[in-house]
Amino acid sequence: MQARFEQRSDAAKTRRRDSRRGGVITLEFLLVFPIVMIAFFALFEFGMLFVCLQTIETAAVEGAREKAKGRIDTQVISHIDEILALHNIAAVNRRIVIENPPLVTMDTGATPTVACTPQGDAPVAGEVRVTICLFVSLNDAPVPDILANFGLSIADQKFEISALAESEE
Repeated sequence: MQARFEQRSDAAKTRRRDSRRGGVITLEFLLVFPIVMIAFFALFEFGMLFVCLQTIETAAVEGAREKAKGRIDTQVISHIDEILALHNIAAVNRRIVIENPPLVTMDTGATPTVACTPQGDAPVAGEVRVTICLFVSLNDAPVPDILANFGLSIADQKFEISALAESEE
């Protein structure tokens, strides 16, 4: 009989300890939850940003390949715009520079204020370089700007990607 009483009192102590622990668990949840949500939103937004950048890189590579095959510049630019449109990247705030020595073609898109100066060595004879510069504005961003609520924004950023191909002509 004495042993049963001791078992009950241990169980009662455990229940009392668990009920006091419930407040601490709630407090820990309230402190950790916002951090976990910011991390989740950051993971989501940067994942979408990397898909966008990969699309721009694919468009640059495909544009360089098309120009290396001998296509005219307007065909290359429309091909690049088709690839960008697949991922809802508007041609509004972009500039495309096609370098095929000795010629340089610059398509301004709808916004001629986007500065685009290709970095690195200029292509030599027999090479083609296509550079795509994309200015991300808040109104037509290809990626949702979720982290702007937390002070981290991708708006007003410029992404510049180049691709080089050997001319097949």
